[in-house]
Amino acid sequence: MEPTSKLFFKVGQQTSKHPKLILTIQLLISISSCIGFFWIDVKSSPHSLWVDTDSSSHHDKNYVDDNFGPTWRINRAIFTAKDSSVTDVFQREYLEEVWKIQSAMETMEILYDNQLLTLDYFCHKPGYSSNCYTTSPMNFWKMNVDVLMTDLYVKQVAMCLNNAGNNGISCYDRNGLPIRRNSVFGGTSCDIDGNGNCSLNAKALILTFYLNDDQHTIDLGARVWERRVFEHKLRDFNNNEKNKLKVSYGSQRALHDKLQKYEEVNPLIIGIPLLFLFIVLGIMFSSLPSKVHSRFLLSAGAISIIIASVVIAIGSSPIFDKDLYVITIQVLPLLLIILGAGHYFVIIWANDKAKINSDGKTNENILAETMKNSGPILTVAFLSELTVFIIGCTYNYPGIREFCESCVVGLIFLYIFQVTGFPAMLELDTRRIHKKRIDVLCCFDLIGDDKLIRRNYIKKTVNKWWIPSLFNIVTKISCGLIALSLMLLAFGGMDNVHRGLNPQVLAPSGSNLQNYYEDYEKYMETGELGYLVLKDLNYTSISNRNLIMKLSDSVSQMTKSVQGPVYAWINPFTTYLNVKNSECNNTDISEYDFNTQLQRFLQVPYSSSCCKMFGVCGELYRNDIVFSGSSFSVKQIKTTRLRFYFQPLRSQHEYIRAYRELKHAADKWAKDFVFMPNNANSLMQSNPAEIDWISSKNTYKSDEKLVFSFGDFFEYYQQYNSIRGDTLEKYFICIAVFLFVFELFFGAYVGFIITFLIALSSWAVVGLCFIFNEMIGGHTTDMNAVSGLNFLISCCIAIESIIYVTAEFLNKFEQAKSQKSQASRDQNSKIVISQLSPILVGQILTQLIGIIPLACFSSDFYSLYFFRIYLFAMLLGLFYGTVLQPIVLSYLFPVRSAYTSPPPVEKELLMKS
Repeated sequence: MEPTSKLFFKVGQQTSKHPKLILTIQLLISISSCIGFFWIDVKSSPHSLWVDTDSSSHHDKNYVDDNFGPTWRINRAIFTAKDSSVTDVFQREYLEEVWKIQSAMETMEILYDNQLLTLDYFCHKPGYSSNCYTTSPMNFWKMNVDVLMTDLYVKQVAMCLNNAGNNGISCYDRNGLPIRRNSVFGGTSCDIDGNGNCSLNAKALILTFYLNDDQHTIDLGARVWERRVFEHKLRDFNNNEKNKLKVSYGSQRALHDKLQKYEEVNPLIIGIPLLFLFIVLGIMFSSLPSKVHSRFLLSAGAISIIIASVVIAIGSSPIFDKDLYVITIQVLPLLLIILGAGHYFVIIWANDKAKINSDGKTNENILAETMKNSGPILTVAFLSELTVFIIGCTYNYPGIREFCESCVVGLIFLYIFQVTGFPAMLELDTRRIHKKRIDVLCCFDLIGDDKLIRRNYIKKTVNKWWIPSLFNIVTKISCGLIALSLMLLAFGGMDNVHRGLNPQVLAPSGSNLQNYYEDYEKYMETGELGYLVLKDLNYTSISNRNLIMKLSDSVSQMTKSVQGPVYAWINPFTTYLNVKNSECNNTDISEYDFNTQLQRFLQVPYSSSCCKMFGVCGELYRNDIVFSGSSFSVKQIKTTRLRFYFQPLRSQHEYIRAYRELKHAADKWAKDFVFMPNNANSLMQSNPAEIDWISSKNTYKSDEKLVFSFGDFFEYYQQYNSIRGDTLEKYFICIAVFLFVFELFFGAYVGFIITFLIALSSWAVVGLCFIFNEMIGGHTTDMNAVSGLNFLISCCIAIESIIYVTAEFLNKFEQAKSQKSQASRDQNSKIVISQLSPILVGQILTQLIGIIPLACFSSDFYSLYFFRIYLFAMLLGLFYGTVLQPIVLSYLFPVRSAYTSPPPVEKELLMKS
């Protein structure tokens, strides 16, 4: 570290000469970055935070949206009885309450952009109907409350055995679509009547509005309708004490709104930690009760550097046209406290040592010695931590990548300001002390005497209690066993920590959105729509048609993930070709070519006798087939889809399983299809799909393969196929860079020791997360991109506790070589721990100041994925850095590593040894 030490010696000299100039330059840089705050636009969309923009599932969604249109905006309400003793709400009095609220929401007008708008402007409508597509238990009565009130046998309607007069079959809604009972009832059970029929009981009634999600609908005011009508009406419904039902609800915008609230940073969550940091730094820097040697003004300066770094990191984002995400606003200030506040103690400690050995040196030389001793170790910490966030920038999730980019900017300026600006402040504070001016009120001279009392409470406590206990043989054996257990536990935890991110943890605790997620898991009996998308196939091939039917049958049998049947247009189309009947107007169908046959099939109305008698309802499938032109006259089909419903997926494991099963099925069958002649895709040139559960030799990338499966949640869950491998890959890259940096500064021997301890410390975080998940229950810390990044950040937190001890050992070794002295390893370990105890205690306090507020957010997300991981990292860093490391170094470090003439405290320790 000799070249670095010389560099910082010169930095200290120049800083001592021009402290005001340096501080002025830094102030101007900070102020100029504030310009960016005028253009700040904080992103809070869950999609932008968690979706890998380079993933095949993301490209699949873009393909589906471009060809079939965006999927729906889902607004769902789950009604349950207020009286917990009521176990069946499928009764007339409860249905009437649902009708009232549904009718009110369908007819209520809102004024938006100088227009009076109703649900009719926003809702999704099947192409063959003018009615909104809404799933509701009132669909059995076509939303006609008079029919409901006069119906003598309410429960028989759901059996679909009786006719509903002139309105058609009772189990068809206003659009003529079959009613799926499990989409409108929840928590169902059966009472078998005398005829063996099921008399349905339901614990929940479910109402769902489907809105279009295209940009035109959003611009028209769909989000406004969701807030002013859907959410407002249901909130009033809950507040109405006369209602016998209560409702939990989730709108499409709900989670986005909750995340958006985090943009409004609670001043207390940031202000209180800064206040405590000011007090802690002030007390630790000062020699109280001295008014002159008090350093609270210096403490304020130290905090201003952290604030300036945050301001620059956030303000520079819009200046460089970078998106800013809510996670950055909330976590970055606290993270810089965790990683940066402890550095001040290193500088102050080095300054105090330089003053003790000053021997008449000038302030310039004292500050130069200070930076010579502290600058290199701060540089090592900075480079190591910077490595983690640079590697974090390789994530493809926009929110995480931007967070890491902001952290890189914040760390760079924090480092620059700490090695230049803080020494400048220290120089000005030293001048104040020499002039005997009062701290804070630095314009006033001290009147009277000011006694300087150095009590060294921390060192005395450490010398009396900690050091004798630490180097006890029982402690040494216990620490070794604990370290081994943590390492083995981490290996088990890496495979057993569940993958995923429960959306409930994103919602504020106790919010209605939390209640909705709980009711969804408890009562929902059907999932959302999924698709099998077929691209550029040759549909004239009988083999292809048979393969489509086999694929459909195969998927419908995946009963753990899919609710059958699969709605495949190819099945009724085949029936249309084979069953010739005048009602279907297809007696001469065999005389036409394939494209004409398909066009005539798609024109069969859902209200026709052909549809009711033979199930040939071609009109229902018109949105499932996209032609290469703008009309049916074009002869080539571009793409088609098969529709199905997922099972009600209640856990992250079930979501991941559904994703893998559907992807597997599509990839398995894709290799057998024949593509359209003259198509640009060539199966022989396709690359293997990036999947790990089957051989990839016969599967293809989504952009090139002919068949792929799709669900709205696939974008979010593809990462879990490789999240463990990706995290470990980045982890080992970090460790490799640490090893290089540490060996460069400390040498191969010491560098390996530091790297090994940091690796053990950060690795053990996974094991502790696993244990707490199993012991505490409730929401768990799962493996995802956020926890993976924080797993890497735990290396940074461990670095803060580990490298100072090793660096001081190395410093003593170098001094011992120059002075030709010798002392035992145990003696040297005790001296180092004693000397560094103020730094280590300050490190603990400042890290806690940054970590504890992360548990104070209203969302469990921050407490699970930031507070818990950072707290574990801090505790493990302390264990490996201040407990295990001295023990290890007392056995492994070179013997010649002590002063010739130890200071008094060290002499006392040596004598006790």
